[in-house]
Amino acid sequence: MKKTLYLFLIGLLLISCDGNFSYPEELTTKQVFNLEVKSNEWVEYSDTAGYRYYSHYIEINEITHNIFTNGAVIAYFDADNRQQVLPYVRHYGKVGGYLWTRTIDYDVTEDGVTFYVTNSDFEADPPETMNFKVVLLW
Repeated sequence: MKKTLYLFLIGLLLISCDGNFSYPEELTTKQVFNLEVKSNEWVEYSDTAGYRYYSHYIEINEITHNIFTNGAVIAYFDADNRQQVLPYVRHYGKVGGYLWTRTIDYDVTEDGVTFYVTNSDFEADPPETMNFKVVLLW
């Protein structure tokens, strides 16, 4: 009786499968942009509370609506000839126990990328020239 029940359940499972499986789509194309933001191109934003960060917008017309909604935009920071996917977070310290954290991140719009640099101490310390890589996948 148990064997018959098991065979019935297995048969029911096989019959109930309709073949509508979802497989990941294969990426068909990629495009790579090597970008440089010079130290004098960073724009400083601050408010009365002392919150401060720096940003720089780069227009990339190749970020189409299709890529924005169905693809991927991945950015990397070139840290001393090592690629680090963003966000990049590093902790620093100076003699005397002065500690801070630097965060580099980005956001994407349908026509470009904005990079941000924020230091946790919010001191006026404009970023140096930085190199980024942006990869579009679709």
